[in-house]
This record gives sequence, structure tokens and C-alpha cells, in this order.
Amino acid sequence: MDTAAGKALQKLNEKVYSQLVVLFRNMHAIVKQRRPFTDYLWLCELDERKGVDIGRTYRNDKQAVNFARLKAEHERKQVVQYVNNAKFISVISDGATDSAVQEEEFVYIRACQNGSIKTGFLAVGSPERADADGILQVITDSLKDAGIEDWSKKLVGVGSDGANVMSGKKGSVVAKLKQVQPLLRGVHCFAHRLQLAYKDVRPTDKTASADSLGKAKGFLKIMTNHAMIKFMLFMTDVIACLSKLSLSIQATTASVAYIKRQLDATIAVLKKYETKDGPKLRKMREICRLNEDEIVAAVSIQPVRKAVITGLVECLGSRFADAYEGVISACKIADFQLWPAKQTESTKFGDDEVAVLVDHFGPIMTDAGVDTDAVELEWDMLKAAVFNRYKDVHNAMWSDIGPASAADPNCKNAMALIDLILTIPAHSADAERGFSEMKLIKTDWRSKLRPSILSDLMMIFFHSAEIKS
Repeated sequence: MDTAAGKALQKLNEKVYSQLVVLFRNMHAIVKQRRPFTDYLWLCELDERKGVDIGRTYRNDKQAVNFARLKAEHERKQVVQYVNNAKFISVISDGATDSAVQEEEFVYIRACQNGSIKTGFLAVGSPERADADGILQVITDSLKDAGIEDWSKKLVGVGSDGANVMSGKKGSVVAKLKQVQPLLRGVHCFAHRLQLAYKDVRPTDKTASADSLGKAKGFLKIMTNHAMIKFMLFMTDVIACLSKLSLSIQATTASVAYIKRQLDATIAVLKKYETKDGPKLRKMREICRLNEDEIVAAVSIQPVRKAVITGLVECLGSRFADAYEGVISACKIADFQLWPAKQTESTKFGDDEVAVLVDHFGPIMTDAGVDTDAVELEWDMLKAAVFNRYKDVHNAMWSDIGPASAADPNCKNAMALIDLILTIPAHSADAERGFSEMKLIKTDWRSKLRPSILSDLMMIFFHSAEIKS
């Protein structure tokens, strides 16, 4: 490079590189803004008018597609590298109909390393048929094409919306995956369960006759009825409580480990609402007191109030039954909020749950290089390490403790069990977010987008840096 020719070549390479950087940024911007590839043409023309040197090549929409494919492949490799380095994985999958009225199946991958949870978009595919075999083919093809190593040996969980085709006892996707990995846990999205539990409770109102329900006067009579107003405010408080639970379940890093505590807290608040007013209802009573409206204040909705709360608590218990038993219940040991406050009180904490988990997942853990015989002994050492590091164990975070514990010969196998627990998904909300994004990308004007291009666009949107970065 010291020769004149070498210096000229280096200068030329630098010039081409700077041009490609601008072109790649143009492609990245239109993808992040969900714009069609044809926008790439005028964006390049605009750069040229502003005096930016972008060259005369790579300036058509086909090259923009190629740039997007390369960028998506780079982002996909980052996801796959993290997953391949993890001992355990879970798959989250759900389907939706796109603008071309075509079934699209979304595949997400979840893994946990040293207490740090990551959920990544993997691919979207069009099954030949929207049955278990077709969906399973999309999932397995997505895992193989992405280069997920030994996925069947590492698979511990499958998250879905609970539809029969996904999680039915016979012939479903989960049932077929269990033929490959018998020990995996199929998880019916807890957020969907919450919605179903609410639908199971159907409070009725008898303040208006059947003849008047379909008329404006009937609706006016209902809406101005004092009892109905109180009931609506009461339900607003109830829904606010359920909404908070739903949002916590749908967090990307939410785990089955936290479900029991969150559900117990929600049920405790709901039971209080059976006799105690919530914020909205309490505010109404205060307004009535200030206005000396004794008639409205005296109206009672206690019977329907009790019926709603009783029914809702029963439905929640029924829909979330597995959160209180077996493997899912045992996962609660990863929730620091349920740990004893003092180390002296933690002697036997989690021992039974660790035994349940090791008995169930033992073969998968062994395949991942975990010494299952050492897990129960190391569990006590891991607890000691946590209590030594934190004055208040309830403020502890696995992502802080994980790296040191995984490197400690006295804790690494117990930490692997924690990673397994945190890998099991609590919801399929990530796939639902994928639906929303697909509908913004694959609009009526872009209904012919191929699944491979759609996958690339969504990979860039979800995993690449923001435009300003």
C-alpha cells in the first residue's frame, strides 16, 4: 500500500465504503419507518441533490432488497449466537392472517444465560395448511434454517395462545414436539388465560325490562340508574386491577416463576373489593357525601358485587390451576420476592421445588452438561451467595448474580437450573406484537411480500438499532 497504485486503491475503497454506508442507512431508515422499497429511489435522489456522494451504482429497489437481506442476516446471526450459547431454549409461536388473507406463522426464540433473559424474533412462514403438521413444519424449518444447534435436545418450553391446534392433548403442535422432546412444557399464555377468566364471569343486570333493552330509553334508564353507575365504577376498579396483572405477565422478560406471586396479589386485592371500595367507587361516595346526596350514597350493589368477585376468583383459580402445582409451581424458587427475608429462615427453602424440577428436566439438563446430582447441594450454596451479596434479598436480580454464579464451581449447576426456569415463557405476547407489526408492514399495497422478505423486514425492525443510532 506504500506504492502510488496501492494508495489510489485504498482511497478508492474508502470512497466506495462511504457511499455504501449512506446507501445502507437509507435502506435501514425505510425499513424502520415501514416504507416500501421504492422509497429508496427518491431517498437516494434527495441525497444526491443535497450534495452527498452516493455513486451511481446500487441505486434501485432490488439492491435495497439485497441490502435488507444482508442486514437481516447480520441481526439474525446475533440472535442465533446468543441462543446457541445458551443451555436451554423455548419457542413461542402463534399465527395470524395477513392482508392477502394468508395464514402466517410467527416463530420467536427465548433463552436465558446467567440470569439474563432474551426473546428474539426468528422467522415468519406460511404453512401449507393451518393445521398442526403445517405449523410444526414452519417451526422446525425456521429453527433449522437459522442454524439453531441441537434445538430438540435444548427445548424446554413452547408458548402459545392455547388454541387446540397448538396445545391440545392429541395431535397438536405441542403434542408432536413432545414426540421429539418428551420433557418440554407447553405453556398456554397466561395473559390469554386472564382474558378467558374474565369472560367466564358474566354479571347480569335486571334494572331494565327486556323490552326496553333495545331502545334508547331503555339504555338511558340503565345508564342513569344509581346502582348501574356504582356497578360501572366498581367494574372499573376491578378491570384496573386485572389490567395491571395482564401488563406484568406480558413483559418480554416475564417468566412462569413470577406468575404465582402476581396472581396471589391480584386475588388479594379483588377479595378486598368485595367489601371495600376501590379508588373510583370511593371517589363517587366522597362526591355524594360532599353534595349531601344520601339517596345515591345509600344505594347498595353488594349482592352483584359479591357475585362478581366470587366468580372471578373461582375462574382465575380454575384457569391458572397449574401455577399452584407441579413443575410450573416449582419454578417460583426463581422469584426473589418469595424468598425468606433472612438467611437463617432459608435453610429448607426451595429444596422440594428443586427436587421436582431436577426429576422432570433431569435428562435435558444432563444433555446440556449439567451435573444433576450436584444441583441440590449447590442450591444451598447459591442461596448463601445471594444472601451474602444483598442486604435485602428481595432486591436481588438474577442478571446481576448470574455471571459470577455460573463461573463459580460451587454454584454453576444450580445456576443452570435457574436459567432453565427463566427460559420457560409465561406468554405469547411477543407473537401478538409480531402480528401488529406485520399488519403495518404488509399492508394492502404490499400484499405480495414474500414470507422471506417479510421475515427480513421484521428482523431489522425488531433487532436493529434505531435510526438516530
